[in-house]
Formats: sequence, C-alpha cells, structure tokens
Amino acid sequence: MLKVSLLDTPGHLILGYGVALLTVAAALISLLLMETHWQLSVLVSVLLLAVIISTWLGGVKPGLLAMALAILSFDYFLLHLAGPLAGHPIQAIRLVSLATVASYVVWVTATEASAAASLRRAHDDLHRNNDALHTENRECKRTEEELRVSEAKFRALSQNAPAAIFVCHEGRISYANPAASAITGYSCEELCGKNFYQGAV
Repeated sequence: MLKVSLLDTPGHLILGYGVALLTVAAALISLLLMETHWQLSVLVSVLLLAVIISTWLGGVKPGLLAMALAILSFDYFLLHLAGPLAGHPIQAIRLVSLATVASYVVWVTATEASAAASLRRAHDDLHRNNDALHTENRECKRTEEELRVSEAKFRALSQNAPAAIFVCHEGRISYANPAASAITGYSCEELCGKNFYQGAV
C-alpha cells in the first residue's frame, strides 16, 4: 500500500489532523448537498473514502480521528434522517461494516508504517555494518603490509647476521639462518622441522 505521509516530522501532526477533519467535513457536505437522493450504502462509501484519504495522507492517528468522526457522522445521519438506530437493524449492520472496514484500513496503514520503519532500521544497520567492515578490511590490509615489511626486514637482518638465529614453533624449528647452518653443519632445510629441545642441533 503506497502511503504519502504528511507526518514525516512531529511538527506536521496538526496538519495530519487537519486533513482528517477536512476530508470528513467534505464527505458530510457532499452528503448534505445530495440529501434528497442519498442512500445508506452511499453514506458508508463516502465516509469510508474520507477515512482512507485521511489515513493515506496523514497516517495512523489522523486516520483514527477520521474513523471516529465518520462513525459519529453515520450516527447523525441515521438519527436525524432515518430514525432511531434500534429500529433499523440493517443500519446497525452498515455501521458495524463501516467501523470494521475503517479499522482495517487504519490497521493496514499502521502495519505498513511499522514494516517501513523496520526496513529503514535494517537498512541503516546494514549500512553501518558495511562501513565497519570496510574499515576493518582497510585495517587488515594495513596490518598485512606492516607484517610483510617487518618480515622482509627480519629476513634481511637474519640472512646477514654472524650469529645463529632460530625461529621455533611448538618446539620445532621453522626457520634457521645461514649462520645456524654453518655452525651446526646441517643445511637450513634439514634444520627446519627438527625438535629444538631434544638436541637436534
């Protein structure tokens, strides 16, 4: 259901209620102008149209106001033009139908507004998460670059160092420099994988 809301900001609330009053007033004026030709089905349709327009343009609260005014207007027409409501069970059914359909229109609008708000929140959350992921990705790339530079510096230093340099992982040698190879008599490839703590060197 497409909704052109006048209540995007709190300052427009009075405008929304004004729309509700004007649409119901326009419905009443049109019904009074054709008073000699009106039928109750026309009355229900015109008042329901006023509720739909008020809800569509103004939102849920103005729609509720228009619904209350439409029901009061229906009662006015029945009491003053058609006699007491109790003597006309079909009019009571029409009144209930008007109230039911108008309530449904307002409920659909409220549901749509809630779904739209949830969708906006989800979109905003997704946008924030996407920005956070981009930031994290940039940080990871920066860290990887720093690690690559640091590793290149370490390799340059260890390849030219006169002392034996070993890098161990869980007790096993994962790197040995050329000086370690010269001191131990093993090649660098042979040293890698040996258990450092069990006297492999």
